[in-house]
Amino acid sequence: MKRLYILISFLCLIGAATAQNSNQNYVVTRTMLNESSSSYLDVVKYYDGLGRLCQTVHNQVTPQKNNLLDLSEYDESGRDVKDWLPVYSSSAYLSASAFSSTASGNYGSTARPFNQSVYEASPSDRLVAQYGPGAKWSDKPMTTDYMLNGSSEALSCVHYSVNGSTLVNGGSYATGELYVVRTQDEDGNTASQFTDKQGHTVLVSQLNGTVRHDTYYVYDDYDNLCYVLPPAMDGNISTASLNLYAYQYKYDRRNRCVWKKLPGADAVSYVYDLNDRLVFSQDGNQKSRGKWMFYLYDDLSRLVVQGECANTNTSTASARSVACTCVNTATGLGNSGYSSDFALTAPVVYLVNYYDNYDFRTLPGFNNSFFSAETVSAKGYLSGSVITVLGSDTKLYSANYYDKKGRVTKTVSSNLLSGYETTTTIYTFTGKPASVKHVHMAAGKTTQMEIYTYTYDHAERLTKVEHSLNGVKVTLAANTYDELGRLSGKSLHGSASNKLAYAYNIRNWIESISSGGLFNISLYYGYNGNVSRMVCRCPGDNKTYGYNFAYDNLSRLTSAQSLIGGIITLGYATNYSYDKNGNLLHLRRGGQTGLSGTGIIDNLSFTLNGNQLKAVNDDATATASNGFEFKDGAKLATEYTYDANGSLIKDLNKGIEIQYNLLNLPSQVKFSDGSTITYTYGADGVKLRTVHKIGGVTTTTDYCDNVIYENGTAKQLLTEEGYVSLSDKKYHYYLKDHQGNNRVVTDQAGGMEEANYYYPFGGVFLSNGNDVQAYKYNGKELIQRRD
Repeated sequence: MKRLYILISFLCLIGAATAQNSNQNYVVTRTMLNESSSSYLDVVKYYDGLGRLCQTVHNQVTPQKNNLLDLSEYDESGRDVKDWLPVYSSSAYLSASAFSSTASGNYGSTARPFNQSVYEASPSDRLVAQYGPGAKWSDKPMTTDYMLNGSSEALSCVHYSVNGSTLVNGGSYATGELYVVRTQDEDGNTASQFTDKQGHTVLVSQLNGTVRHDTYYVYDDYDNLCYVLPPAMDGNISTASLNLYAYQYKYDRRNRCVWKKLPGADAVSYVYDLNDRLVFSQDGNQKSRGKWMFYLYDDLSRLVVQGECANTNTSTASARSVACTCVNTATGLGNSGYSSDFALTAPVVYLVNYYDNYDFRTLPGFNNSFFSAETVSAKGYLSGSVITVLGSDTKLYSANYYDKKGRVTKTVSSNLLSGYETTTTIYTFTGKPASVKHVHMAAGKTTQMEIYTYTYDHAERLTKVEHSLNGVKVTLAANTYDELGRLSGKSLHGSASNKLAYAYNIRNWIESISSGGLFNISLYYGYNGNVSRMVCRCPGDNKTYGYNFAYDNLSRLTSAQSLIGGIITLGYATNYSYDKNGNLLHLRRGGQTGLSGTGIIDNLSFTLNGNQLKAVNDDATATASNGFEFKDGAKLATEYTYDANGSLIKDLNKGIEIQYNLLNLPSQVKFSDGSTITYTYGADGVKLRTVHKIGGVTTTTDYCDNVIYENGTAKQLLTEEGYVSLSDKKYHYYLKDHQGNNRVVTDQAGGMEEANYYYPFGGVFLSNGNDVQAYKYNGKELIQRRD
């Protein structure tokens, strides 16, 4: 537990040994970093004679053990008008003039390293402009105007209300009935928020050019949100329009949401007991099957059992308190050891939780040596759980063990390969992980034991991550920081050649990530923070690839000009247009059509039904050399079909049909040639297995925590910085860009194995090296048909 010692001093009451400025009022907060109190961090807050915070000093917190200081300045009315960015200095306190001089040294003499606030000249002291840090923004403030609604186009607002269960258009609000706050960002994009006298936001209106995009919020007499009407409705509140676009909610007499309908999906119903606990829910797919999800709780209203049932009397639960009792015998619901006083019809249990103790260890699945007895009480904590593997009768069992401070020190869980995952964590004095040991076991397989060791500097910044696999230790990453505390460098596998350097602008936005000849990316920004240009170079290329980005007034990407070697070309350019809800209406995309040529590979027009894609027409004739282009395989009026929950179940262009589990996660993708991709999930939504059956060839991928098997053979062990190929125990590292996309995969010596260039929304338009692993855009696994 952190120990905080707060020393309060006014003027000269604390001795000079504390190194604070004794001519100022201050409060010192000391955070102990070890049990002997020999290591600590001090934060000193200085106040002026009116009790206003004027300066905060983090003592010796920078990598070079300088102090980190920030300063606030006030006007004669006591308003905060200037907040300086942090500066580093050996001084314990800086006057305003000394702070300004130090800031010039830290950021540059023309950097303008402060936020400036401007207030209206009235007793209300309302903020009308904010200038962010940076000389480039000296004439680019965020502004705020305060108004009342009126009859003009810009200030009008429709008065929607709820009459029973009906949405009513009552015409426009009378002039002066609503408060309007209009904000404008640094690029001139505006948004107006309309608020009624009860404080409800009834309208948010944004301008794209001169076109209003209005989102309305409608409440009942009890202040419950009943409707959200998005811009595409454009005032049409017919039943058909509401079903296509609106978010709709209904409540019972106790103001609990009992009915919810999202756009393009059937309604979801909810039932609560007398203790206001959700005990039943039913979505559109379940309604067609006559099923309900049930939720049962213990005496402390903690969820203990969740599953599906076929009751027809669920509404009667609202008149009683539904109780669930733990009997700790292999009986009750799904032999979970729990029984309910509300009779359930054909219950199927998917999730079971145990709390406070480990009495569940006598139940089937837990009665083995892997689930040890407690050494510290788990009172008040989740101690065990049972997860059903969806689509089967298989159960996965887990237990959590705690220390006296309530921190999880050990978890044991079974996996789909008849083995166990055991994770043990040791913490520092302040609660950061010092080491994490993970042991993976599977029936008939080699045990994998890995240990992470974490090293921190004097200010609790992570400086080194070491990884040991089956007794062989390597340094995964060594981090360095600049004097403002920002990550400035990362060395992978202890290699000087495999090192990333980070640079930032004055607003701490990443300007560049570089790794010598392995990977370099430069970023440029608009005034409001949207990326305006990105230039990237990966191994194997003697030229750079990048984009110039353009946005509309709603910050939606409208075009990405392709830059090859710094020259604007057709190349891999993309263009987009949208409807009022932000759905794509048109996409034009360039791509590589041969060894060196490029052309338009996609010229797509989208037909929508509400927010759902109905059909796609492609006017492009060229094909991409990597097969990435859209395949217009149907040319029908309706090419996409959805289920009652709004999930896509048929795509005629790709020739696939999709099935889903009760969590609305895909359970199978079936292709027109009979090939399938099948997914297995636990009831907690964790993916456990993928099976590709393509052309008579079956490939099974199992996910056991961070250990990945392919056809029964351990293939990869994922690490914090990449993965280990288990066939040769070699480390591989991801070099990521500002979005977390895996741009380059290197071997442990720093050699390039794979390099990827991405379209703005994630497609790969160019790759170098081999396709050695599946984790690409945003670091997510890309699952493709394996022909």
